[in-house]
Parts: sequence; C-alpha cells; structure tokens
Amino acid sequence: MSQRDYYEVLGVPRTANADEIRRAHRKLARQFHPDINKSPDAARKFAELQQAYEVLSDTGKRAAYDRFGHNNPGAASQCTGQSGPFRWSTSGGSGGFDFEAEDLGSVFDAFFGSRYGQSQPSQQAGQRAQRPRRAQRQQTVQIRVPFLVAARGGTHTTHLSIDGAQKTVEVAIPPGTAEGTKLRVKPPGSETHIVFVVAVEPHPVLSRLDSDSRNLDLALDVPLTISEAVLGATVRVPTLDGSADLAIPPGSSSGRKLRMRGQGIRLTDGTAGDLYATVRIIAPDPSRITPELRSELEALASRLRSPRDGPGWPK
Repeated sequence: MSQRDYYEVLGVPRTANADEIRRAHRKLARQFHPDINKSPDAARKFAELQQAYEVLSDTGKRAAYDRFGHNNPGAASQCTGQSGPFRWSTSGGSGGFDFEAEDLGSVFDAFFGSRYGQSQPSQQAGQRAQRPRRAQRQQTVQIRVPFLVAARGGTHTTHLSIDGAQKTVEVAIPPGTAEGTKLRVKPPGSETHIVFVVAVEPHPVLSRLDSDSRNLDLALDVPLTISEAVLGATVRVPTLDGSADLAIPPGSSSGRKLRMRGQGIRLTDGTAGDLYATVRIIAPDPSRITPELRSELEALASRLRSPRDGPGWPK
C-alpha cells in the first residue's frame, strides 16, 4: 500500500481537530466504499483511507505519527482488501451493508455513523502485526424502522444490553433499506457483534412496488370520485419528500397506472426510482346520496353505454 501522508489521504491540514478529521473520513468513506464506487482502485483507496483514519483519530497514534511518520512501527495496523483486518460485503438488499471484520469500529463510524466508531489498540512497537483468530459472539436484534426513514435514509435509536451493560445505539439507516436488511456493528472492546435486522413499518399510503430491494420504485393507490375519473382532475398525493400534484387524465378507469418520474427512492449517488399511482374509483356512500343526486345518477345511467356489451358477455 502506498505510504502517502495520512493528512494528505484525508485531505486535512496537520492542524485539523478531531471533528474535522472525522467529517473528512466520513465523506471519503462514502465516496470510495467498494459497494458504491465501482472504479478499479476504489478498494485500495478505501483501505488507505481506513489506515489513515485509524492513526489520526487516535490521540496517541497521531502524536507518534506526527513525531516519527511512517517509521513508527506501531502507528497503524495494516489494512488491505484481501487479508487485512477487514473485508466488506452486502446483505439484505440495496443499501443494506453487512460488514464482517475483526475490527469494524472505524468502518461503521465512517459509513453508518454509529457511535461505536472507535479503533482498536495498535500493535506494540517491534511486534509483528499479527491478529490471532478469536471466537466471535453474535447478538441479533430486530429494530422496527418507520417506512419514510427506511426509504429516505436516516438515524434510528435503539436501547439494548451488550455484554451485560445497557447501551444506547444510534444506527444510521441507508436510503432504500428493505425489510430484512442486516446492519452489523461491533462495539469497541467487545467480542460481541450486533446484527440489526430491519423490520420496516408500513406507511398509511406509500409502499414499495415489489419485494425486490433493488427496485427503487414506489406505489400508491389514488382514490377518485366518479366525476374526477370521468372529467379528469389534478389531485395532491404524498411523496417521500412531502407531496406533489398528479394529473388525472379524463376517462381514467380503476386500475390505470400513472407514473411520476423520479419520485421513488433516491440513493446517495443520485439514482432514483419512480412513483406509480394506481387509480381507484370510489363509489359515493349510499347514505349520503340525496334524492336529487339519485335522480341525476339514474338519468345519467340511462344515457351511458354499458361497459359489459363486449364479446363474451351475455346479451
């Protein structure tokens, strides 16, 4: 791995404080993470970034690096995308990252924003950088996430017991997180890996178009009156960002699908799905029909052609 200056890797000055280093790392981690960035050198840059952050985010390591530079044998653990202390994979669909590693702290601090983003102690000076294989404990926790948070991305706070101690954890939910997505975190100083299994709470109106988590399209039913369906109308419908106007063409029958481009789930790279609105004509409540309205409907019915006069229908 290229031994570039760690401050140069993170793009910060040597006077940068801890918050500036953390923000720079988080921004670059999202940019170069191999599950998002498909360029050939993304894995190398991501590993180089993790090595720089492990040193500069730790007060003791940073002081040693400022004094000795890369000549300090205890400045950092070696990070590679092959046999180093971390590897990456995805699980559970679009946006649901399942990291598996011996030291996941700095990865999740960068990518998921977990408060558990702390690095592990470095090797003693002069020792060979070796990590013995240790048995890993795993704790699976289901979290219920509101539909809008799962679709747009956001933060979910949960309380749980880890190694006998009560912890409050803020888990960052990537945009487009689907039902069953697994988010894996390892708290520092603990051998327990926490696997958060996401259950998405239903929305009153919106839903994903299908269960394929790679599909970014959304769906909703749009109830219309008979007059709106026959004459056409403009109705306000909910979206992930609030609401938008939907034009109903005249003569829209129940089941007709209207496409709202770009109003589906939007990923961090700008990729967005569509919102498909399905027309549902709602008959008026019979108890609310006045004699005058009934008379008008009967007169209208006598002048309209039956929709059941085609082939196959009895005469």
